[in-house]
Amino acid sequence: MGVADMPIPLMMIRRMRTAIVAAGAVALLAVSAVVVAAPVQQIDGPSDVVAPAERGESYTIRTKPLHITMISDSALAAIRWFGATGLLDSALMWDTRLESCRRIQFPSCRGREGYRPLTLVEEVDAILADGAVPDGSVLLISVGHNDWESRFRSDLEHTLARARAAGFERVGWINYREEVDYVLPGSSDRT
Repeated sequence: MGVADMPIPLMMIRRMRTAIVAAGAVALLAVSAVVVAAPVQQIDGPSDVVAPAERGESYTIRTKPLHITMISDSALAAIRWFGATGLLDSALMWDTRLESCRRIQFPSCRGREGYRPLTLVEEVDAILADGAVPDGSVLLISVGHNDWESRFRSDLEHTLARARAAGFERVGWINYREEVDYVLPGSSDRT
């Protein structure tokens, strides 16, 4: 029986639903940031109201769908495992890179599919090498569950620098549960 033939556990359904809602929320945030093109100005009265075109201002209105690259460890990989990528908002362009056991910068552990996926930084560098980041792109990250707390800040800063170099205008990082009894893959320490 293949992965696609297996029944979906309730916990995985909840995790997929949460992931899709989180991805949608980040996408809405990104879209709203694009829609607000100029700062709000104080208008004292009707005589001060002048149309933007009359003031010589121009605005760019996005006509292409927003491009979102989602890179995740197993926290969101269930979207791929159970064929749910079609549930992502079709009004947006999605590039999903969802792998089990992915780490931020330290070499990834061997995932449930039997191989070591690229790290988050390696994925971003591969995107940079492809030159495939459209203007206004958003990077949505859910990686770090397999990383050590002591490395997180420096790995985060390095990742954000690489994301900027790749051309991402916005980065959303999904929060983690803190109070968990979890053993990192390849480790006997509980974090």
